Amino acid sequence: MFHQVSIPCPKCGSYYRDDDKCNKCGTVTPVKEEEKTVFVSHSDTAKEWSKKRHRYLTHDEIKNGERGG
Repeated sequence: MFHQVSIPCPKCGSYYRDDDKCNKCGTVTPVKEEEKTVFVSHSDTAKEWSKKRHRYLTHDEIKNGERGG
């Protein structure tokens, strides 16, 4: 099952993995257990996509003044 991670693949820069295997180039790179964060849901406000982080911003990040884009 594919999932998105916050650390890019060291070989190709992809942010998507199939377990520890890069979805794009196939390089096996262990992924650290990431913190579980609460992401903004549609019921609260519009989702804010961060190009820099390659994911949606969390409630705390938006509360701290960060904006997507």
